[in-house]
Amino acid sequence: SDPQKVEGINRAAEAQIDAVIEAVRARRTGNMMRHRVPLFASCAYHAIGLPRMQQTSKFAVDADRCIGCGLCAKRCPMAAIEMRDGLPVWTKPECAACLRCLHCCPKFAISHGKRTASHGQYRHPKPGVRM
Repeated sequence: SDPQKVEGINRAAEAQIDAVIEAVRARRTGNMMRHRVPLFASCAYHAIGLPRMQQTSKFAVDADRCIGCGLCAKRCPMAAIEMRDGLPVWTKPECAACLRCLHCCPKFAISHGKRTASHGQYRHPKPGVRM
């Protein structure tokens, strides 16, 4: 992944987070979404897109890169991952689709679909902060 691209995305996200924090502190109400989505598009995503995203069959492990540390299984909020023979196995048909397993993997050995590698892996900007 392109580190500059990821850095730019993180900078933009931090600005949005700061704006939301300020709105909460000021007790402003209303729609705080940056991009408004038409209702039909939102409904279509929740009916079709989200269930597809939550299918654990989309996860894969590169056995050559995986070191069997088990962080993915330990940090999965849905307990959908078990370690078997030193590799993660998704044991539930669905999960929260948070991708925490992918982003906490120290070797970036987990993928979700074909485009994961091009998206890169999130690393918290403060050293030592765990996800």
